[in-house]
Amino acid sequence: MLGWIKIHRQLTDHWIWQKPEYLKWWLDIIIQANIEPKKVLIKGQLLEVNRGEVIYSYDTWANRWKISKSKVIRFLKMLEKDSMIVLKSETITTRITICKYDTYQGERHDSETQVTRTRHASDTQVKPTKEYKELKKERTEEKYLSFEDIEEEMSKEKPLKRPYFRRMCEIHDLDEKTVRESFKKWVVLKEGESMTIDKAQNSFNLYLQNNSKTLKGYTEKVVESKYPKSTLKDNWW
Repeated sequence: MLGWIKIHRQLTDHWIWQKPEYLKWWLDIIIQANIEPKKVLIKGQLLEVNRGEVIYSYDTWANRWKISKSKVIRFLKMLEKDSMIVLKSETITTRITICKYDTYQGERHDSETQVTRTRHASDTQVKPTKEYKELKKERTEEKYLSFEDIEEEMSKEKPLKRPYFRRMCEIHDLDEKTVRESFKKWVVLKEGESMTIDKAQNSFNLYLQNNSKTLKGYTEKVVESKYPKSTLKDNWW
């Protein structure tokens, strides 16, 4: 995820600053919020997500933060009670709208922090390189896909390339059924995120890598003694 967020110094006086895990979760919500309107396809339903909003299910937040679903709900209700967010059920997920998002994340410049950008321009101005322009163009042209389209793309045969799922089978030593079932679980974890095909492939590959032992039914082998049991029993050593 590209870009950055603004943090006001007054945050240190807020109650959320007093508890590190609360602060971490709150910042994650701000980071995940859309900076511009987008349409997201979730379980066959097309939802419009506005600036300052994020659409994740309670289960998705629980998986991200490694906590229980009930703890997620209590925390979000606490934020809503303090008028920091507004929660809205979308049947298949939950919409979070951050209150005063544009007040803290907008383009407004406060008088005490305003900087004259043109000052010393001759010393700091850098002409964009050809590589930078090409990278910017490439990022602008990135195509966001639904998870159904991503699955279809990963199954395709390509010139001089085996299908992505088949390559994952070979890399992680898994059968295709296991890989495809894992893909469905990964989709649940990534519900609500905007995905390009490259981002999806990298993320799913990392998911398989982190869960490879579990997926293979890994069990720790007990190392048996090289000596017969009778020998161990009949001798004092």
